[in-house]
Amino acid sequence: MFKKIVNRFKVGSFGKNVLILMTGTTVAQAIPLAISPILTRIYSPEEFGFFALYMAIVSILAIIATARYELAIVIPKSDKEAFNVTFLSLFISVVFSLLLLLIIIIFNNRLVELLGVPDIGNLLFLIPITIFLTAIIRTLNYWSHRRKFFQRTAITRVTQAATTAGSNVILGILGLTKTGLIVGGLIGYSMAFFIISIQVWINDKKFINDVSVNDMKEQAIRFNDFPKYSIPSGALSASTVQTPIIIVTSLFGSSIVGFFSLANKTIRLPMLIIANAFGDVFRQKAGQEYSENGNCLKLYKKTLRNLVLISVIPFGVFFIVAPGLFAFVFGQEWRVAGDYAQILIVILFVQFISSPLSNMFIIAEKQKLELIWQTFRLILTTSSIFLGYFLFKDFLYSLYLYTAANILMDSINLLISYNLSKGNEKG
Repeated sequence: MFKKIVNRFKVGSFGKNVLILMTGTTVAQAIPLAISPILTRIYSPEEFGFFALYMAIVSILAIIATARYELAIVIPKSDKEAFNVTFLSLFISVVFSLLLLLIIIIFNNRLVELLGVPDIGNLLFLIPITIFLTAIIRTLNYWSHRRKFFQRTAITRVTQAATTAGSNVILGILGLTKTGLIVGGLIGYSMAFFIISIQVWINDKKFINDVSVNDMKEQAIRFNDFPKYSIPSGALSASTVQTPIIIVTSLFGSSIVGFFSLANKTIRLPMLIIANAFGDVFRQKAGQEYSENGNCLKLYKKTLRNLVLISVIPFGVFFIVAPGLFAFVFGQEWRVAGDYAQILIVILFVQFISSPLSNMFIIAEKQKLELIWQTFRLILTTSSIFLGYFLFKDFLYSLYLYTAANILMDSINLLISYNLSKGNEKG
């Protein structure tokens, strides 16, 4: 059985590309995990919280920075059109970052008061730089995926993780603990930007002659559904991830949210490594097939089957051992986090399967439909936490309802993406 799964995964360029991205992402994610015991002895919980606030701001604003045009890079039939979309995304990110910097310069004091963190004032000026680098890296990654240079993304991710980790440790040892995590992250982004920019320049500079203002305008109009629907959809998606933390903190207290956050982060990381790799490759291959044939149903079914086959056993085993595993790795006092992880693993099993395939919304250019789905998902998942609190005053009941809401919405996502893979009217 296992041999058949492995052989199925290895066949063809699809499996090879998934393996390249998955390996690079695994190494990139393993590095910060490996140095976590060192960082927790250098930086205080308050300093980690300070960094979390900074990255939360960056994560939300980075969704807007490119107007989401980078998502459209895989869709055009010709590389000329796609490179104009790439330049459009890069141009918008530059303008957005400059405008954001201007806003921070003018309203710095007001923003500090609004955030309620006096020490963040000077660091706010780093936010536009971080967002700019994030947007450029993401855009060039999407272009690289279209060109099937998946090793670029793998190299970039590993370089960024290693540089960030090393910078965080060095800056912490030097006593710059207040800003070490943020500045270290910025150094990592800068190195990743340098690496992928050099690779794109070396291999793809020939496409620069194809870029023109008129062509960029044409692509901006053609794919105007992306800023109209994918920006709010992305914002809703980010809110779905962040809002439960905020709500749980206000309703149940910081200790509960500490257990919840550790459980969610720990078990989500391995899922993201593999699911994102599948999603990146599926988006490129399915986008090509959909453009050429009008559908990608065969590839969709094959990817769905592979996702189920490789996930059933590991997710099942983790469900059984989660409480004891958390107690062993993090200490007996963290066993509660393992109990929460045992429940959350059911959500992540369904998301592991549905997340890569949800790229069909982009490929089929159904951003409005995705926005509707994201809206209902946010409403249902956040309401479930409130419902558990007001009815039972018990976080476990909120977690059960939260799990049920997520499973329902991700199942609906799978059903929609399956129908989208069947193709347009011409297909």
